[in-house]
Amino acid sequence: MPILRCSSLGDLVRDFGQGYVGLDSGYLVNGLPGLGEHPTPHSTSGRLNYVIPYFICMSWFGASILHNSANIGPMKSYRLFKESVGGFNNVGATAIDFKNFKRDLKAYIAGADAQMLIDKLFRKKQTCSAFHFDYDVDESDQLTRVFWCDPIAKKNYAMFGDVISFDATFNTNREDVPSYRWLFNRFLDAMGHAPQCIITDQDASMAIAIPEVFPNTVHRLCMWHITNKITSKVDNELAKDQDFLTRLNSVIWSHYLEPEDCEKQWHEVLVDYELDSDSWFCNLFAIRKSWIPAYFRDLFMIGLLRTTSRSESENSFFGDFKNTFFTLVEFYMQFESAMDSQRHKTADLDADSEACAPVYKTPLAIEKHAASIYTLSIFYEVQTEICASCFSCSVLQVDKKEHTLTFVVQDSRDMVVNVEHSTLEARKKTCTFITVA
Repeated sequence: MPILRCSSLGDLVRDFGQGYVGLDSGYLVNGLPGLGEHPTPHSTSGRLNYVIPYFICMSWFGASILHNSANIGPMKSYRLFKESVGGFNNVGATAIDFKNFKRDLKAYIAGADAQMLIDKLFRKKQTCSAFHFDYDVDESDQLTRVFWCDPIAKKNYAMFGDVISFDATFNTNREDVPSYRWLFNRFLDAMGHAPQCIITDQDASMAIAIPEVFPNTVHRLCMWHITNKITSKVDNELAKDQDFLTRLNSVIWSHYLEPEDCEKQWHEVLVDYELDSDSWFCNLFAIRKSWIPAYFRDLFMIGLLRTTSRSESENSFFGDFKNTFFTLVEFYMQFESAMDSQRHKTADLDADSEACAPVYKTPLAIEKHAASIYTLSIFYEVQTEICASCFSCSVLQVDKKEHTLTFVVQDSRDMVVNVEHSTLEARKKTCTFITVA
């Protein structure tokens, strides 16, 4: 509904026959009586003095600018709109109008934002059957939880949802076990299947809810959140000891070590630095199967994601769109704007990737296969590894037994890798790493 300003309320025409177009919440005014009976103020230069207008109307476009710029405030929205229309005299409203519009909008939403959000989600469900949402209320009929998922998110999860990262610290970390249990169940309903692995920080409530809802999902803890605390858990001298940090990192970050070797080297480091009885390090060792890479070597592609950095990167991205003072309606509007921005950028990158043909460096079929499944930027990273393997790796032996191929590969560091490949299940691979002296 446009905002209208008149010289007086008495001048406003409300002719039920022809003077307005009816709306649910008001009128569109198309005439003011007696406007020609009063001289229009002019400046000494003869130009219309737009500082004292008789009639100012914030257009739909101006209101839209203010809606979509909720995170930057009405004054910045006013200046942004001025740039888009070529000057303040073309805005059609004053800075005060923008402030008042924002005030009136919040007043209109106040007390009803939860219902407005749910109504919005219901309308999206009616127009798109693949849209999924659910919500929960308390004993006072107050909204307590809401979950939504659009078709694009479902498609992305179906294609890339083997391993997901879940961050509990977007603004606060106050969620309890029932909240996570409800959320994970709604996620499972929407997506249809559980992830292979879920990476989180050391949130105690999630640690309880995840095995209840996803019993077959591997729960991995973020290595960064754990290792970042190490220097604060030892004395200042040891925290600066590079030999200690190097030895410890070589144990906990290596995905080449067998679990037995990892445990042995862990104890050696802690004994050498008199940390074997430290309660914090003892607790880390007790939960070692939840975070050290040596215990995840047999899970397909899980070595690529060891931290919740992807989630934290998304938090940083959404930080440009969020505000702690937002109503639910404003938050949802900004969320949609953020997703539109992100998906538009992804579409541009996809178009750029598809428009360019990769430059091959080898005649190997694996390089051509990589080009067919990866984006251009990722392909060039894989290509670097393929080219490096041509000079640093050699196949020592190939054995074939029924439907299994076993390749014995040695690299320049004398690392021998046995790769077992099932020809029946092309994606199911078991790799065993053996260090040769």
